[in-house]
This record gives sequence, structure tokens and C-alpha cells, in this order.
Amino acid sequence: MGWFWFLASYMEVGIVFMASLLLFYWRRFVGSDGSGGEGWC
Repeated sequence: MGWFWFLASYMEVGIVFMASLLLFYWRRFVGSDGSGGEGWC
């Protein structure tokens, strides 16, 4: 069942990528209106 672990790891990477991308856009939009969103680590 190597394909299962491959698919699981691919889905995990996809979820992490989407989460980081969403966080990036969130920080960008929040920081653009002067709320101080760029100060997050």
C-alpha cells in the first residue's frame, strides 16, 4: 500500500501549502488596511 502513504503525504503537503498561502493572503490583506497585520511572526 505504498500509494496510500504517497497520497496521504501529498494531501498533507497540499493542506499545509494551502494553509500557509491562506495565512499569507490574510496577513497581506489585514496589513494593507493599517491594522498592523504584518507584525505577526
